[in-house]
Amino acid sequence: MLDASVLFNLLGSGVPKDFIRALDVPCLVEERTAAEIRRMPGERAETAPLRALIDDGLLQLCRMPETAYITYLSLVTGTSADTLDDGESAAIAMASDGAGGVVLDDKKARRILRERFPSLGYGSSLALMVMAAQRAGWELERLQDALTKARSTSRMAVVPDERPIFDRLFAPVSM
Repeated sequence: MLDASVLFNLLGSGVPKDFIRALDVPCLVEERTAAEIRRMPGERAETAPLRALIDDGLLQLCRMPETAYITYLSLVTGTSADTLDDGESAAIAMASDGAGGVVLDDKKARRILRERFPSLGYGSSLALMVMAAQRAGWELERLQDALTKARSTSRMAVVPDERPIFDRLFAPVSM
């Protein structure tokens, strides 16, 4: 399950289709999460940026079943410290209902995920992009270009525990 921030980062990379194809696993997005993506990163006009990914079979749009909806409601209601937005809640609810792991970057969402769903696998935009690039055999420069574009266009954040990975990707090469 992909969260909206991850979708924005993939779109902002300029090569979302290449990343998703390289993963070679189903990439699911719940309807509520998809609804948060109304424009391409860096553009003002509303478009349907996920449509091409869905039409090409790279993203599978899904609707949460009743069992996931109960979890979703528990994630969107309560105190602000313990609730998430619709997209994050939908992605976590679907993943916890058996749709696989979840990819998200938000610090609070990751905390709530660890506390409430400790056995649920999760990753980040950076981890997803690095794994896809490795599977596809990309040159380092191509991955660096895509990450730089995602960071500038989508304002992609790097989760704190993955900062060393990011730094190594951009470390100067010593001769």
